[in-house]
Amino acid sequence: MQNWDEKKMMIYKGVKSASKAFLWATALVVCILVASGGRDLGEQRQTPINGKASPRTAMPPWPNATCVSDGWNGAYWNNNDSVCPTIATGTDGSVHAVWQDDTDGPWGNDVEIFYAKWTAVGGWSNASCVSDGWGGVYWNSGTSLNPAIALGPDGTVHIAWSDSTVGPWGSDSEILYAKWTAASGWSNASLVSDTWNGGYWNNGFSICPTIAVGSDGTIHLAWWDDTDGLWGSDTEILYAKWTAASGWSLVTCLSDGGGGVYWNNGASERPAIAVGVDGTVHLVWQDNTLFQPWGSDPEILHAMWTAVGGWSNATCVSDGWGGVYWNKHNSFDPAIAVGLDGSIHSVWYDDTNGPWGNDIEIFHAKWTAVGGWSNASLVSDGWGGVYWNGGNSLNPAIAVEPDGGVLAVWQDDTDGPWGNDIEIFHAKWTAAGGWSNATCVSDGWSSVYWNDGDSLNPAIALGPEGIAHVVWNDETDSLWGSDTEILHAALVVDEATPFVTINAPGSSQAFYGTPTYSVTVRDNYGVGGVWCSLDGGATNASLAAVKTSGAGSVNMSVACSGTIDPTLWEAAAVGTVTITAYARDLVGNVASATVVVNKNSLLLPILLVVGCTAGVIVAVFIYVKIIVPRRMSKRSHPST
Repeated sequence: MQNWDEKKMMIYKGVKSASKAFLWATALVVCILVASGGRDLGEQRQTPINGKASPRTAMPPWPNATCVSDGWNGAYWNNNDSVCPTIATGTDGSVHAVWQDDTDGPWGNDVEIFYAKWTAVGGWSNASCVSDGWGGVYWNSGTSLNPAIALGPDGTVHIAWSDSTVGPWGSDSEILYAKWTAASGWSNASLVSDTWNGGYWNNGFSICPTIAVGSDGTIHLAWWDDTDGLWGSDTEILYAKWTAASGWSLVTCLSDGGGGVYWNNGASERPAIAVGVDGTVHLVWQDNTLFQPWGSDPEILHAMWTAVGGWSNATCVSDGWGGVYWNKHNSFDPAIAVGLDGSIHSVWYDDTNGPWGNDIEIFHAKWTAVGGWSNASLVSDGWGGVYWNGGNSLNPAIAVEPDGGVLAVWQDDTDGPWGNDIEIFHAKWTAAGGWSNATCVSDGWSSVYWNDGDSLNPAIALGPEGIAHVVWNDETDSLWGSDTEILHAALVVDEATPFVTINAPGSSQAFYGTPTYSVTVRDNYGVGGVWCSLDGGATNASLAAVKTSGAGSVNMSVACSGTIDPTLWEAAAVGTVTITAYARDLVGNVASATVVVNKNSLLLPILLVVGCTAGVIVAVFIYVKIIVPRRMSKRSHPST
């Protein structure tokens, strides 16, 4: 892969006419090389409960891989290669995957874009073709490659891909787009990268799209394009956005021309886009522009859009931190994800030499509005100061947890218990501990190393319930045959228990009647249930009806108040009573808080002296039942 990238740079340094002749072929070579291995009551105690209610906890961290692209209902019909998957998750916990597939079918023998959906109840659906066959008409006779996917806030599935089908736009490849809605299913493909008011101006090759959807439903789409323009004859990153009011916008250049100055004279490729919670759009890409402070090696650049300032000029991510340009080699293929705090995280693969050796490694940098980009840090090697990863680490993907944890996956050809084939690796970053050691995702479930083929091109997405879903294309032979298929594995990444606070009753508070309570719970992913017990968990009563991930957003925090279940209170013995409030998050982590109160008897003993006989006082106890008045609401007050 490294040799090909060097060759690619030489091509772009050549004459424009030669590069145009080979660019679409280059895109195909990228896919081929990639597929073949080139690429968180007063005095309280926080008590975490050991174990989880979810049955997933009986498994090792990464459950075994399952096949996405073939074998639905036991029928193995997909007999050709399925590669380059991407995924997105919905607020309902569903997972949506797309990939390029050259299996023959009603769509012909060309490569098409396929789609499947996973739900917790039904598993993976059968794969279906989405780039052709709309309304039963198979019009797409060209090659459909490099799909990208994103979900809108309303559950709409948006996909884009590059397509070489000949049309009114000419014979160059273009970016096509389709969407799925619950009401209408999949739409027909529509053109994004060419035509404005009926004019077809884009006569170069448009490939490798990236897509993101904002909370307002705006679709942001970028790709790399070798069409000539004001930016010159080098490839640039182009962009268009869609709004419900205006449809698709005019295509604009993002990698060059900031402030009207066209300074970027190198190849700009491999964009990745994300939208922040505040609507800011962030774009990263690899760039081979020459005569810059970072030198002549390819670096990762970044631009951002704000409603106030529009698109910024490009800045360097992978080199030049604090004015020191230390990264002397190639930085390629960035991925990007945004945190709930507005921070941006990017990972890429880099062949710069260092203590890790001269192999290719995965690097990471973080952007904040206050500090800008951090220095790059190593992800794939050097945990605890031990540099054990001697193979090449390529093609990273990234996701950010609600509590700020960062998950990275990539393909790696380091040898280990999994053998000498390429596998998918994973590492996690936390603010407290930095990057974890890398672990294998695609092989070794329950210490059984069954995956002896190359595992390539991972993609990752986080579900709202704290599960990380990873897909990749895999060359291992199995029930699906000897062709390459899309595999899937999931990890419960939410290890943090909820935080439970009992605000009332207070410690040692005395009660004759049933106490009232006030409890608050918060969790890094979402609260799935809140209940209480007065006998250590043998008998429970619900405190709050909590919305889980079924519809709409999940409850990151819950506040509930009321009166403790009278049945529980009456069953408790007179004296000290321990009230325990429990909460469970969406993956089954349980935590609790306790408060000790005093339960007084409702029968008040009164010593009554009834007389005196022979100097002996005669007395008896009588018991008077205490009537605890009910609090009357304003509505129950008698009228005057």
